[in-house]
Amino acid sequence: MKLYDFYITPDEYEIAKKNDIPRRLVDERVRTLCWDKETAITKSVKAHKNNFEKWSAVAKQNDIPYPTFTTRVRNGMTQEEAATKPVQCKKQWSAEMRKRIKRRPDWINTNLKKYKVSVETYYRRRRLGWSKEKASTTRPMTKSEIGKMVIGK
Repeated sequence: MKLYDFYITPDEYEIAKKNDIPRRLVDERVRTLCWDKETAITKSVKAHKNNFEKWSAVAKQNDIPYPTFTTRVRNGMTQEEAATKPVQCKKQWSAEMRKRIKRRPDWINTNLKKYKVSVETYYRRRRLGWSKEKASTTRPMTKSEIGKMVIGK
């Protein structure tokens, strides 16, 4: 798009006005959204609004709250998908989030308990380059074992 394409002539504003498109919307379409001027001054606002109202009504029928519907659309879902995809219950959502957040597989947690390795020790070992297997199964040394190793007895 060339620089002069961003200039909107008074005649073009008049055409937009006849099509019930506000001046500020024409400016936004051309200068911010980079629409071509022809589309910006002729594409009806009502078509989008009517479509939005239609799908928000469908969302209401599907027990999807209006704020949820609008947030979904704003975050990139199509209006149809936002109006028809069921809302998860809080328990189901929480369980899914816990799965995503969970950092260690169950077998590592089992090894940590079995070999009495603390979580802090496990992560310190991982930072030092130990494998998951070795970091979770190597039993920590007792103080007397450390003392014997240091003294050399």
